[in-house]
Amino acid sequence: MLGQILEILEKKKAVFLTGGGGVGKSYLTRQIIEHYEKNNKAVVALGSTGISAVNIGGITIHSFFSFGISKDLNELSQLDKKQIQKLQELNEIIKKIDLLIIDEISMVSADLFNMINYRLNRGFNGALLLVGDFYQLAPVQKGVNGLDDNAKFTQNLFNTSIYAFSSHSWEMINPQNVLLLHSKRTNDLEFYALLNELRIGILSQKCLEFLRSCLISPTNQAPKDALRLFGVNKKADAVNKARLNEIKARLYSFEASVEILDKKLSEQAILKWIQSITLPQILELKVGAEVIFCANKRGSFYNGERGAIVEINDEIIKVAKKNGVIVEVSKSVIELNEYANNGDEIISIQRAKFIQYPLRLAYAITIHKSQGMSLDEFVCDIDDIFARGQLYVALSRATNPKGLFLHFSGRNLAWHLQKSIACDSDVSAFYQNAKFLKES
Repeated sequence: MLGQILEILEKKKAVFLTGGGGVGKSYLTRQIIEHYEKNNKAVVALGSTGISAVNIGGITIHSFFSFGISKDLNELSQLDKKQIQKLQELNEIIKKIDLLIIDEISMVSADLFNMINYRLNRGFNGALLLVGDFYQLAPVQKGVNGLDDNAKFTQNLFNTSIYAFSSHSWEMINPQNVLLLHSKRTNDLEFYALLNELRIGILSQKCLEFLRSCLISPTNQAPKDALRLFGVNKKADAVNKARLNEIKARLYSFEASVEILDKKLSEQAILKWIQSITLPQILELKVGAEVIFCANKRGSFYNGERGAIVEINDEIIKVAKKNGVIVEVSKSVIELNEYANNGDEIISIQRAKFIQYPLRLAYAITIHKSQGMSLDEFVCDIDDIFARGQLYVALSRATNPKGLFLHFSGRNLAWHLQKSIACDSDVSAFYQNAKFLKES
């Protein structure tokens, strides 16, 4: 698949790379970036949110394109009158980009995508890679149910869609759609098929029966040390605090170090960036505590792997993984960068650094922070899962159906599940009607 995508991109065309959770979108994206960088090509990676920007090692769409708080082209044109010099610098960068990547494209609205295309029309001559899954994460809009009253009225009146694929710019760019089909997270094909039903909003009888079998009951108890996934921070924090307090050992507290290299950064911008980082600002640990790795280190650990603390000292934390291997964990550095024009090339300038151990307590975590993780055993509390796509995001973390447990305190499981997996008709129509180059 890599070769086919590179062939399309090298013709300076656009690609939309999609597929469910665990099919390898992020891995393939990293391979594409490595290929371009190895050939001394200029790559700019953007995220639709702070978290996706951190995950891809880039910056946010709004920051790069200088969108400010503009919501559409009309507002942007007014803002642009006040930032002429900044736009001149941006245009010089855009002309030099060989590959532009936009991650989590599903969270980009139609208006925002039109704004992106408006910027790219000023000299962009590179390849465009759009990555994401419209079934999982929708554009963030104001108000209840994703839209404010005016937006809902406008959408109903003109039968318009909020998604990037419905924009005039998507039609103009006309990306080659590439669909990844094979799970890299689980080898259980039947389990993967059931998960994919949930992804597209189908709750079959077979799927319902499987999920019922995962419910915790007197005859189906989850292991005590199984990680718990929650829809809200409050519950996850409470479980972690209680379980850590049970351990009779010295408490170590590690506060993240934040280094500000660009003195022009506002406090608000710094705070927003820190909040987008999935590593804890204050990490409290004890020897014996269960932890989960929040990063990948080739040959040592992967994002979502678990272990227990066996030693803590000033510079290194030793963790015994579930397979018995003890690894030394040092602090990770997450950078806030910006792209700048430097003669004939684009350079990345460090603006700030966040330094912390890539660990979290492994008793509980939110679904939001579990994105990208592969989990072999966990309990998903589905009581507070209501957002569209959230249930699928949680369950698709599983590498093995035998390690998946559900906690539900309500009465009507089928009704709750159906409400949680409801799929937007615009998304369904897009995936049904679009032509895809499919993974063989």
